[in-house]
Amino acid sequence: MCLPEGRLFVLGDHRANSNDSRYHLSQQSGSFAAAGVQGRVMENSAAPTVLVTIGSLGIALTLLGIGGYIARRRLQRSLPSAAPWPVA
Repeated sequence: MCLPEGRLFVLGDHRANSNDSRYHLSQQSGSFAAAGVQGRVMENSAAPTVLVTIGSLGIALTLLGIGGYIARRRLQRSLPSAAPWPVA
């Protein structure tokens, strides 16, 4: 299939469940005008920075949780065990 100049043919990410250009072949061969595109691709995206920040926070919280667990176990071992109720 050959598209006219200035027209785009798009495919969805989830091909089995996408209502993309393949389902509109009767209208302009499934294409639409490139002038109708409203989004832009930006080279320097903040997404990698956000992912690294979230990953680092997750690792820090995991290590903090493990450290707290170890400290609590050590504290429980060092405390003398008391009888559950006084013996008469």
